[in-house]
Amino acid sequence: MKRLYLSLLLVCLLLTSATGVFAADNAANTQYAATGTETSDISQGSKLVIKNYVIPKEIVPETAVPSSFDEDGYSYSLVGIISNDMVRTDEQDMAVQKTQAASSRFTATAFSATIEYDQDGYVGTLTRDDTTFAISGSEVKNVQKTVNATKNYSGLARNDMSLIDKAYNGLQLSSVEWIDQATGQTVRGFTEGTPGPYSCIAHYTGIKTSRVGGYSGSVTYSGTVTKQVQDECGIRATYLGAQIVEPQAQSSTTDNAGKENAITIAYVFIPITIALIAAIALWLFYPFMKKRKKNNNTEVQK
Repeated sequence: MKRLYLSLLLVCLLLTSATGVFAADNAANTQYAATGTETSDISQGSKLVIKNYVIPKEIVPETAVPSSFDEDGYSYSLVGIISNDMVRTDEQDMAVQKTQAASSRFTATAFSATIEYDQDGYVGTLTRDDTTFAISGSEVKNVQKTVNATKNYSGLARNDMSLIDKAYNGLQLSSVEWIDQATGQTVRGFTEGTPGPYSCIAHYTGIKTSRVGGYSGSVTYSGTVTKQVQDECGIRATYLGAQIVEPQAQSSTTDNAGKENAITIAYVFIPITIALIAAIALWLFYPFMKKRKKNNNTEVQK
């Protein structure tokens, strides 16, 4: 059994190697279809063909075109290649949303009719789509509320109201708490002008008016933007062709020679194949035959 497994493994390795070589050969000979062909006669029996191709920029031009080919009774060979980087225009549909705020209601016409787009290499003009306009919010109105604040004073020579600001941050003075700095106690039975030192807490109050509400609207701009891309290469491959001459007599001789070669190959490889199969079979079954012969000899001796 061990010999059988080794034989199968050998066959699998041979097949895998052959498949890998075939695939690598195909990958190395990847060619591109010509986008145009120009043909001109040079002289009798000679032609010049120019084929145009467009290939990815990273591809080597010589590997992208055939080195030779036969066509319409002529055999052509590559004699030169000219390549140039190509610039193509890539287009994309683009949509951009814009928002705007205002104190009163507004319509889509509050937005500009068009905007310019310039991002990631793409440029273009986008047009306002009025069907996408949306607005939300409420009217702006004034709201009033009472605001209070305090301000601390210290080191005052006397408890004099003239030393206190009558207004602070838009608020008006409403009351003052005097404190005797020597005792830290609030002065009661207030007598203005009594020597200090004093500190005090001044209280201010007032009405603040603020505007609340408003509207926020949005609209979408859409259009086509373009970008100049250099990721392709244009090549012109020049081929020189010579007319293929095949005399009838030589053709017959060639056919016969081909047949004789095929017969010779068959005569050579068929016996080799048969001999190889026989050798493998003998190698596989020899241990069994040897064991069987040994068993027979044992029975005879008995």
